[in-house]
Amino acid sequence: QTLFFSATLSSEIRNIGKDFLINPKEITINPYSSMSENIDSTFIKTNSKNKMNDLKKLLYIDPVKSAVIFCNRKADIDKVSKFLKKNNFKTLPLHGDMEQNLRIKSLEKFKDKSAEMLIASDVASRGIDIDGLSHVFNYDVPNNPEDYVHRIGRTGRAGKKGKAYTLFDEKDSKAIISIEKFVKQKIKKTTFDKIISSQKSTRINKKNRNKTKPTLLPEENYLNFRESGKIPDFL
Repeated sequence: QTLFFSATLSSEIRNIGKDFLINPKEITINPYSSMSENIDSTFIKTNSKNKMNDLKKLLYIDPVKSAVIFCNRKADIDKVSKFLKKNNFKTLPLHGDMEQNLRIKSLEKFKDKSAEMLIASDVASRGIDIDGLSHVFNYDVPNNPEDYVHRIGRTGRAGKKGKAYTLFDEKDSKAIISIEKFVKQKIKKTTFDKIISSQKSTRINKKNRNKTKPTLLPEENYLNFRESGKIPDFL
């Protein structure tokens, strides 16, 4: 008996199947149309000029154990990866233009914690299970609503909690409407000003409770900040 599984079933894959299978029965599972209750999903408004810096701020505000950052364009994967490396984040790229052995190597390094972030195309959104993934970031709003569900579905697995953040601007309005229609629910939206205000408010409340003044770290002291979890002045 031969069983053939595929996350997608294009005409090319069907032709491959015909070469190996004899009188096959086809079983199709309905695509995902809902988000896991274990995933805290948020859309954050930004603009193309500030997008990379806003992503960096977001990574400081919500320290990451391990994450996948999805980009729509392969060219942006390298740009985002290089930018974050300059800011002391350990990243690895993963996209369809890479040789298969390089893709496997990136994935293996990410799984063994050699890097904390995988900057990827949708090649990583289907059929890849990464244990303990704490966050998913959509640097771009996906063009296909189903891709959104697959992307954020990399976290919040096996009963664990996960967080998914999506950066968007005005031009993404239609795509967001399509996503919300597909998942049959509204997804919370916010801005960086509101997030930072909320973080500072939390910090002040902690100060009042503990009667101690928090130490604010300089912008260049990235690694110590991320280990301490404190909010630096530049935010």
